[in-house]
Amino acid sequence: EGNFLSYGIGNMHGLQNLAIEGNSFKGSISSEIGKLSGLVHLGAAWNFFSGSIPTEVTKLQKLTKLFLEENDLTGKIPEAIGRIKSLESFSVWQNRDMTGTIPDSLYDLASLDHLNLAENNFHGILSSRIGKLSKLEILSIHNNQFSGTIPSELGLCDRLYFIQVDRNNFDGSFPEEVCQLQELTIFTEVPSIHFKADCLPINETSLPLLQCDCCNTCCDTTTGQCKNVN
Repeated sequence: EGNFLSYGIGNMHGLQNLAIEGNSFKGSISSEIGKLSGLVHLGAAWNFFSGSIPTEVTKLQKLTKLFLEENDLTGKIPEAIGRIKSLESFSVWQNRDMTGTIPDSLYDLASLDHLNLAENNFHGILSSRIGKLSKLEILSIHNNQFSGTIPSELGLCDRLYFIQVDRNNFDGSFPEEVCQLQELTIFTEVPSIHFKADCLPINETSLPLLQCDCCNTCCDTTTGQCKNVN
């Protein structure tokens, strides 16, 4: 309990692993976090941190894991998130009131294999630049306000086995290039392939918001109902 990531955190020189998940820490994340130049892992999930993610976090050039899920964070993803070239996993799942669009620089994170922005209030499109994330394995952006079409370039991420884009405002068709990922031999070591989208008929009467021939689970974005279909 208390404000663990407040002013003074920057004095913890030499810190490499900061794992404080599942406590009752609260308050904002101080800009001093940017002074922890050796930090490799920051796990602060399942607390009550509020405010926005400080821009200074992008100074952490050795950071590989940034887990901030299930807090009370607001605001946007730092525009310069792409400066953290070493970042492999980034999750702000279920903060609910984070907003804004996906920063263009995020698509420069060539080492990223896990991206979870689910259950927030993000909007905008999923850029065709997502095809640059060649190591991406998990993409979870469900329960937001994203719109437009799923870019065919997502199929360039040939390690992807877990995609959740349901309960957004995507329309059109799930790209064939993405469906073809299921046929790649790279998936032979993956326990299961999971593609989930808004492909149930709206209110059980209209056409689905998104056509998908390869999804395992389809949802109706108007009701939140989901069903296994494959």
